[in-house]
Parts: sequence; structure tokens; C-alpha cells
Amino acid sequence: MKIEIGESLFLSWLRHVKQCQIVQLNWKPSNSWDLANEERIAKLLQVFRDFIDSKYQRELFGKKGGQSYSQILRQGEIDVLGFELKDGVVISVYAIDVAFHENGLNYGTREETICRVVKKYVRTAMTILGYFGIDQGEVIFASPKISPKTYTELEATLKEVSNIAGKLNLNFKFRLFGNEDFEDRVIAPIISLSGEVADTSELFMRSIQLYQLFGKQSIIKESKSIVDSTQSEAASEEIKIGQLARSTFNRLLSGEKLTREMLENLQDAAYSKKTFGIPYPILKRIDPNKPADKQGLDNKGRARYWSHEFDNGRYLVCSQWYEKHRASLIKWISQLSATMAAAK
Repeated sequence: MKIEIGESLFLSWLRHVKQCQIVQLNWKPSNSWDLANEERIAKLLQVFRDFIDSKYQRELFGKKGGQSYSQILRQGEIDVLGFELKDGVVISVYAIDVAFHENGLNYGTREETICRVVKKYVRTAMTILGYFGIDQGEVIFASPKISPKTYTELEATLKEVSNIAGKLNLNFKFRLFGNEDFEDRVIAPIISLSGEVADTSELFMRSIQLYQLFGKQSIIKESKSIVDSTQSEAASEEIKIGQLARSTFNRLLSGEKLTREMLENLQDAAYSKKTFGIPYPILKRIDPNKPADKQGLDNKGRARYWSHEFDNGRYLVCSQWYEKHRASLIKWISQLSATMAAAK
């Protein structure tokens, strides 16, 4: 079976950066499935046909009325599809089309390229609405190399696409990953987390791990952070807050980058509350006299720490991270990086 490197990249991105429990490559619908929301799909298709016709004087999905929405959907395919679940409920849907053209994204002229990308966005939104009955999620088009003019026009057109979708009461977040954004928001977070993944089926991730066996700690641009040589602010924004905290402290502990004073501070509840807004010590030293299943519990018997042991079994790391803690964590990382740089 042919494996596309871009699809393998986003398989790892969805699984480890976005923490999707279900990810499928080359997803296609079955002709036996029923469609939901047919009136909304028909309206969506007509509105975007009119939009492309008025903006570019081109026909979306062939001649007007030439292809029905059911035909369009049956011919569709999503390169990488991911679902994040919590308590048995889907909380996030990600649908990604990825195009890897070494000489830059090119579907013909600039207008043809933009119309082709819009077509992908529209078909994907129709697919999620029709086959899953869901009117929200992230619809992503990604290409590592796009000419500046095409990229600028694509961004502008994407804003119009988002506005039109909003007026149709669709809550899809349409995103474009290209050029630096592709590197910062896709590749950098994956490299940042690569040390924690041991799944040999993920070809892109394994290729990164192979490269790093030879001491190559970063294959992207120069370090933006001493704490994490691959992690930019954009990369941090993409990683889920819990995973960001877990991977950050794993690197700090395994790399012995924390001073004794900082290790003591991170084991102090008052410091944790003041610095991160979390009422539990960030680090908890493992007690060899306590059973393993009791190590991560607070005084009331509630689990507050990840069961994974860090720093060769010396510490547990607090798991009580929420989105409200992101800014404090990133600020702390930045301050720690500056302190370490000054000490050199």
C-alpha cells in the first residue's frame, strides 16, 4: 500500500498533538450510507458555487447544477480524519487535506489553485455535515510550500469562506497550514513530542527518531527556547495543555535542567499556586514505601498526578492542567530559558 509522507505526518499530529483517539487515513464514504442535513448541504453548495462564480468567474464542482451534492460527496475523500472523544462523546473533529508539492503548491494558475483549495474545504464541510451529522470541527488544508502571493490570497479567501459558513450557521474552523505555519504548528510540535512515542507504525515519527539517534536534536530552525529546542510559541498553542506540561517537565527532568532550588520549588504547593494557579505541587517525589496505585493521590484519595514515573522513577508530575494555565506555563518556561541562558 502506498504511504504518503504528508498523511503519515498528520496521523502523528492528530494522535499526539491533538490527542485524537480515532484517526484514519484516506477516509471515504460508503454508497450505502444515508445522508443527514440534506437541505443545509444543498444550501451550502449553492452559496459557495455563487461565491466562486462571482469572485473568480469559475464553476465549483463543474457546471452549475451539473453535479448534485450526493454525487460530489460520493466522490470525496479526506486524507486524514480524526476524532477526539471524552466520556464517550465526540468533542473535536479534524478533517485534513494535505498536498506535498516539492516545487510549491500548484494546481495550475493561482486562481485555479485557490479555487481547488476552496473546493476541498467545501466538500469536506459537506461531508462532515452529511455523514456525521456534525456542523462543527476543524477543516484544514496543509501544504509545506506555497508561493507568497498564493498564500496571501488564500488567507484572504479563507476569511471569506469562514464568514459565509458562519452566516449559514456552520461552526467549522477553516485553517490553512503552509510555509512557516506548517513548520511551527505541525512539524515542530511533533518533533517536540517525538521522544515520548514508541509506536513503530508511525513512519514520519520513526524517521524523526532515527535522525535524532545521530545526535541531531533539531531538524528545523534554530532554537527558540533553551528548554525546548523545537518549540515555538505557535507550536505551544497547538499542543494540548496537559501534553504540553507533561512533555515540558519530562524534558526538563530527563535533561537535568532544573536546579536543586527549582526542584524544591516545584514540590511546594504554595509556589505552584502562585506560579501556575494550581493548588498542588507540580512535582511529587515517589515514596518507595507506598504502593504504586497510591502514589498519585491527594489526601482525599483523588488522582492528581500522572501515573507515569519521570526522571528514572524519582518523581510524578501533576496532571491538573487546564487551558487557563497555559499562559502561566509558557511564561514560566520563558523565564526559565532566560535564566539558563544568563547562567551560561
